[in-house]
Amino acid sequence: MKIHKSFVAVLMAMVSMLGMAETATVDGLLWQYSVSEDKATIEKLLTPGVENVVIPSEINGAKVTTIGGGAFRDDTYEGSTIRSVVIPEGVSVIGENAFYGCRKLQDAKLPTTLKRIGTRAFYFSSLRYARLPAGLELIGEYAFAACDGILEVEGSAFEIQQGALTQSGFCEVKFLDHVPSSILNTALFTSEDTMISYPKKYAEEWRAVVMPEKFAGYVPENNCTVAVLSKLRENVPTIMDVKVTPVSTKAEVKIRPVAFRNGINSFGNVVKVKTFVDGTGSVVQNPVKANQENVFSWNVAADLTDRVAKLKMDVMCVEDEVIPLELVSIPASSGHVAMTISRNVISPARIRDGLMWLLASPSGTVNVNVTEYDRIGAEFTLLKGETVVDSICGLMSSGFVVDFKAAQNGYEDLLMCRKSKVKKFVLEELGYTILEGDDLEYARKMTGLKLENGPYVKMK
Repeated sequence: MKIHKSFVAVLMAMVSMLGMAETATVDGLLWQYSVSEDKATIEKLLTPGVENVVIPSEINGAKVTTIGGGAFRDDTYEGSTIRSVVIPEGVSVIGENAFYGCRKLQDAKLPTTLKRIGTRAFYFSSLRYARLPAGLELIGEYAFAACDGILEVEGSAFEIQQGALTQSGFCEVKFLDHVPSSILNTALFTSEDTMISYPKKYAEEWRAVVMPEKFAGYVPENNCTVAVLSKLRENVPTIMDVKVTPVSTKAEVKIRPVAFRNGINSFGNVVKVKTFVDGTGSVVQNPVKANQENVFSWNVAADLTDRVAKLKMDVMCVEDEVIPLELVSIPASSGHVAMTISRNVISPARIRDGLMWLLASPSGTVNVNVTEYDRIGAEFTLLKGETVVDSICGLMSSGFVVDFKAAQNGYEDLLMCRKSKVKKFVLEELGYTILEGDDLEYARKMTGLKLENGPYVKMK
């Protein structure tokens, strides 16, 4: 039977108008999508086992503008594979439950064109970092609940719905602008785990809504940043040449590289970068010039004793302190030495960054082991040399059993950083001490601050 070309054209037009599902392969990935008025919605990724997902900006001539509801929801728990996702410019909507339960998802690059993030869009993912663009108009209910890491929010003219950023493992939300008017109607600042950072230039208005014990430090106007380099290795010993350009307003900064087995950003997968080639190790142990390219070469084979298929290289950069604090000076009096204290409590996300800085030291003795525990749980052990600082065995004390693979994949790391002994160890290794006893009472009297959680100090 012959089918008229005109009939086919009409049929295709009707499919497009109705938004009926179609499939297409883009850059080797098979997608299910629909088109309405020449705009495409990603319905599902049909290619299994993908770790690093790059969503196409165009599919069969239609611009991708929407990530459909539940588009990646099937990538959950034991079957989870996605570790990172890049959402292209042009996408304005991430539908509800789009990445719900993507337990291995750690990195999500969001477009500047994004307008709406649906209900539970990233609920129960393992995001370490995400940046919400200035043009965002809506964050749906529980959109980022139970994620782990730091969330940066650029704008202030958006609607934030109930629980969007609360009940969140993010532990720290960095607001880069004025206080959003809609935020006053949420429970954001009473959430047990959520800590708040904001710009110093907006401190007066933010202090009116953020309790001192929820304050996690000022957001630096110019963060010290570097390009992150990742390379694949197919079990072949090699030299990794790493080029780093720290971006900073300072003339000099400090950098440290750290590698992760199998590309998974987790304490249990850290590989210390110790052995350098041609003296390039001095680059990462001493201050380096900012805003220009620095090169160091790592002899991977000399440091690795096991065979790994993939290494992810992260290069960290700091200007002054690893953990920035709002400091208050107190004079010597009544038998107390002069001291400089912080008014804020440090979030687990900051402690995690500080611990990673210590782990990345090529000459340091700090290490974290992850070992199997009774085949059902996992044990994190924080060590300094041969001395055990602290450990969590399957999180039994919290009533949870952590899957061993889950621990290796990194989405229980922050739980270690909630432990007071770990926090104290990291702060002391970075040069801080914990204010206690009479000194604490003196600090409360002199500052008028509650200081209920034991502030962190640098003694003069």
